[in-house]
Amino acid sequence: MKKAGIMGGTFDPIHIGHMLLAQSALEQLQLDEVIFLPNGNPPHKKTQRDRAGELQRLEMTRLAVQDEPGFRVDDREIRPDLKDGEVVPAPAFHYSKDTIRQMALEHPEVQYYFIVGADSLMTFHHWVEPETISRYCILAAAVRDGETIDSMKEQAAFLKEKYGTRVVYLEIPPMDVSSTELRRMCSLGRSLRYLVPDRVWGYIRDNGLYREE
Repeated sequence: MKKAGIMGGTFDPIHIGHMLLAQSALEQLQLDEVIFLPNGNPPHKKTQRDRAGELQRLEMTRLAVQDEPGFRVDDREIRPDLKDGEVVPAPAFHYSKDTIRQMALEHPEVQYYFIVGADSLMTFHHWVEPETISRYCILAAAVRDGETIDSMKEQAAFLKEKYGTRVVYLEIPPMDVSSTELRRMCSLGRSLRYLVPDRVWGYIRDNGLYREE
């Protein structure tokens, strides 16, 4: 089967930590591609004043993966849906279980790996319908955020017993970068060069994103 990684996130902004995690998954799992999936409106991250708009986040993600072999963007949670030629209002929130199920049913020939951090693995049982996600993909968990591999394996065993979740592990170099901190830095007028892809930093500057009024 073809193997593809799903890299979901708000990407607000997308940064080198995201890129490094995606590249690690591509190489270590021998994936055919990594699909960057900008979240439309995740229920745990409601729109706030200091955040970029949906189309801006989508554009930054496209700029980041441009010309990167093995990377592409899926905009299904951002683009408007059409039914009988009419625009269908987007749902109030987007859930991973719906998007992953849709992708798996569209491409049954693909084995999907949902790329997550250790923090997400440890809280996976609190997500909406973890059993649905587990049915259609394998979790690829990166060791980070201070979690040890032993605690991750203990959680993986719990998830497998409760939901049938399959977990593989990714080794990534230490990288303490967060979108929240980058937005704060930008609001203070500090440069994000070398912390985000060059094209993304140019887009942020040109559009005045994350700057205090």
